[in-house]
Parts: sequence; C-alpha cells; structure tokens
Amino acid sequence: MVILLICLLLSEIPNDAKILIHFDVDAICKKEMPAAYIPSEQGFSLDICQEILQLLLGDRRVIGLEVTEFSELRDVDHHSSKMLAQLLVNSLAAKKGLEK
Repeated sequence: MVILLICLLLSEIPNDAKILIHFDVDAICKKEMPAAYIPSEQGFSLDICQEILQLLLGDRRVIGLEVTEFSELRDVDHHSSKMLAQLLVNSLAAKKGLEK
C-alpha cells in the first residue's frame, strides 16, 4: 500500500524536478531502531524502509539523501548504526549506474 502511494506521488512530480529525500530514522519501529531520538512503537520495518528507499533512489530525479534523528547516545553497542549503514548501502545500490 505504501509503495503504491509513493509511486502515485512520484508520478505527479514533473520530470525535470530535482528531489531531495529526507529520511527520518524515527519512522522505523522501535524494535528495529531503538537509537532513534523518538522511537516509534508503530513505525516501519527495516525491510519496508529499504523497499521505499530503493524505489525513491531509483528515480533519476533524486539528487540527494539526508538522514536525521539518529541518536548515537542510544546506540551503546553500535548495533543500530550498523543496521542503518547496511540499510543505506543496500538502498543506495538502486542509484548505482543511473548517472552516466
């Protein structure tokens, strides 16, 4: 459902537009991302976030990505930062090869 909505929204953006993605870590569910500033009890799973980011980053109009609301102080074992880094690496792979 979320993916369909994003596709619909992307289709409404002009082809010559430039898109900056703002990824707020608070959108990830607390169970999977306890290092968010304000963890969400009902947030998205990491798998859904990766699917969303891959879809967005696969769009040629995307020119940047910013990540916010990650709290290093809540990530004492560095597990959340590793998961976030892997999520970003996997998602950014969708952008690879699009720019010529």
